[in-house]
Amino acid sequence: WIKKGTEIIPPVNTRFIEDLDILPFPDKDLFFKEYPDFIKSVYTIITSRNCVFKCSYCHNSYLSKFYKNNNYERRRRSIGNVISELVWAKNKFGFKRVAFFDDLFISHGEWLKNFLREYKKEIGLPFFCTVHTNFINSEIVELLDDCGCSSANLGIQTISETIRKNVLQRYDTNKEIISAINLFKKTKIFLFTNVIFGLPYQDEKEMSDTIRFFNKLRPDFADSNWLRYYPKTAIVDFALKASLISQDDIRTIDEGNEFRPYSLGGHTRNQFNSRLRNLLSIINFLPKGIVRKIVDYKLYNYLPVFDLRHISVFCNIFIKKYLGNKKNPYPHLSFMDLLRFYFYYTRIIVVRKYLNKNWFFRK
Repeated sequence: WIKKGTEIIPPVNTRFIEDLDILPFPDKDLFFKEYPDFIKSVYTIITSRNCVFKCSYCHNSYLSKFYKNNNYERRRRSIGNVISELVWAKNKFGFKRVAFFDDLFISHGEWLKNFLREYKKEIGLPFFCTVHTNFINSEIVELLDDCGCSSANLGIQTISETIRKNVLQRYDTNKEIISAINLFKKTKIFLFTNVIFGLPYQDEKEMSDTIRFFNKLRPDFADSNWLRYYPKTAIVDFALKASLISQDDIRTIDEGNEFRPYSLGGHTRNQFNSRLRNLLSIINFLPKGIVRKIVDYKLYNYLPVFDLRHISVFCNIFIKKYLGNKKNPYPHLSFMDLLRFYFYYTRIIVVRKYLNKNWFFRK
């Protein structure tokens, strides 16, 4: 991209690389040397580009349209190429786990089956991956469990099928979601589920029903995040129509003038949503009957606003790891890595908020 004065000129005839195997392995020394404490146990890797879905809140919903004539479709590395990187990295860094951070790891069934069998033979380490109900069945879940999957992230976003279909452009059903969660509960895989609080047309009843839904199913951790608006994504139009944002807000989003960190903040965080999110975070520590009473009588209005999610994550990991059979529950950090991570960023936040903001960056 070129800028001449105020004019921005995009590249001409952009074509994405079809054969991802020709790309060199990433030089992660640049990061590992800077943050050695964060990578003692895990190696992150991506085996593909893009996603088979175009969810309205995701960058793919825009980029797939922007690059529709430029070979932007789903592309995946060969099995041999991925295994070669992992063997090379394992010998070099000595990691103990692998985190596959593809937008969706378990698509392309035959590739997945062949890869997992090769992975078990050549690498044989616990791994994390992202999953989707459309590709989950008993065969795939059993194969993941057998080949070393220790934790997985299942995005649900809302238990309202109407909002999921008409606003989020996701077409899985609650019946499929329930089936998927129950399949994972039979394994040693730690299952994270994700919902978004603050969606267009989402009301108190829908969020309360979300609590009831997960209180009944009890995945290993029912996680939640705030909605963030990315420039030009379809969800921005829905939010505008629902009067959640204004044209001025859209200009601010498009210009990138706000800092909205993942899980710690978002455009839809408020006191009411924070209380409901806190209840969702702690349901695994409460009897189901107590949770039902809290929801029925709206006692969540008396919960604290400050974030309980991080405390719940620690407690879930500790319980599942040391008292259960989920030995590597967190996606890409060990228990001690997670402590170091939060200590490091808490220190940054404190310094930036209460001391001279420029001190940290000069340091």
